Amino acid sequence: MRPRTDSAAQWTSDLYSYVDQPNSNLLCCICQYPFVEPTTTRTCAHTFCRNCILHALNTSPHCPIDRSSLSPEDLVPATPIIRDMVDELVVRCSNEADGCSARVQRQLLKAHIREDCQYTRVSCPDPQCGLPVLRRHARDGLCVHTRSLAEDDMPVASSSTTCAVCSKHLPNAEALAAHTSECASCPQSTHGCLWRGRADDLNDSHLKTCPYRSLNGFFAIHDSRAARLEEENRVLKVRLEATEGLVRTLLGDMVALKSVLGPFIPDAQVQTGLQAEPSPSSSLGSSPARHDPPSPHARSPSDFASYFPPALPSSPARVDPSATGATSPGTLAFHDHATMSNLGSVPTQSGTLHAHISSLTGSLETMAGEQEAYRRDADAAHAQLGSEVGALRATVGGLRMYVSELSSTVGALVADRGGLPVDGVGLGGSAGMPLPWLGRVYGSPSYGPGFSHQGPLAPPFALSSPPSVPVKL
Repeated sequence: MRPRTDSAAQWTSDLYSYVDQPNSNLLCCICQYPFVEPTTTRTCAHTFCRNCILHALNTSPHCPIDRSSLSPEDLVPATPIIRDMVDELVVRCSNEADGCSARVQRQLLKAHIREDCQYTRVSCPDPQCGLPVLRRHARDGLCVHTRSLAEDDMPVASSSTTCAVCSKHLPNAEALAAHTSECASCPQSTHGCLWRGRADDLNDSHLKTCPYRSLNGFFAIHDSRAARLEEENRVLKVRLEATEGLVRTLLGDMVALKSVLGPFIPDAQVQTGLQAEPSPSSSLGSSPARHDPPSPHARSPSDFASYFPPALPSSPARVDPSATGATSPGTLAFHDHATMSNLGSVPTQSGTLHAHISSLTGSLETMAGEQEAYRRDADAAHAQLGSEVGALRATVGGLRMYVSELSSTVGALVADRGGLPVDGVGLGGSAGMPLPWLGRVYGSPSYGPGFSHQGPLAPPFALSSPPSVPVKL
């Protein structure tokens, strides 16, 4: 599967040729190729190639999938599992057209081209040449720009040539071809054999007696193991670099959290947390710590500030709950609102988070004690109120009985005096006689014999009964 040549593919996968068909869940919906620098949106959780989504946002500030509002500030790196899945896809070497048949993980392709690929063009080892040459032709440290190599690689820089075996300078390519038949090296020269001679002697005599040839199987196993170790070493280097980047990001987040939690951390701890910390690579025996610039994805303290309440000013000292007043008998005992609101002191900015949690715990315990005391006082007040209501009911019952008996007495008195008055006549009186039980005067202020009136509103029951009318009070 070869990458496309249009501009969209150049932003994402123009350098990669995948061996197998990638999983459709790992394809960017913009370029339709596996993610490169996968980036996820905070608002809608969609994932794109970083260059693809940035180019799309330059055209329209909306998500290409659901058309929701989107800005570059809403973009964050995708989760590590997505990055690992796309980085571990197997790709072909970019120099496949030149003859390289290597198949490596995508994350190792750059390291392969930079260090191992024998078909990568590098500068000629001869400082006077300056022309590029394939790495496989420059491993001996000699200039190899002969006519035969020029047909495959680059134009010939000059007419002078050098033997790759003995480093002898020859005037032209013909002389080099004649010299090559007389100058040859052992195939085991890479393993330490120093023999050099004629090509005919190499096949006739040297290969039969070369001590390195009997170890050819061991050298093959050794080279295979060495290549595997080098490959693992490159993978570990890439993972170590990724881990160092993650650690730097976590350190930035920790500094941001410490700045947000400033009210709960002493000044000495904040200053210690803001100091430069050693790179994790130093403990693993790798290169010294690098002072990289802060990551563009590092979070600022404002990202965390919304999750914490603002710092509160210092409050007065704790109020002793025992200072509340006692309840008086017969009244409800309610605690003062100010006393309930001052149960504990507000945490100050100089204490630690543990100290503030302890302070809050103490305040909760104090509040629980105050609530229990309030419940007991309320129960006592309710009991006192119940007893007072019972006494009031007994008093009202007695008054009702007294009024009932008084009404009976007045009714008997009215019956003995001749009934209700009509025009002031009745009860043995005459016209102009007042109605003593109404406290009103219709004529003379005299109430007749046996009655004493103190005024128009005085009760009519202060009387002296005549001997013939028994009155029971």
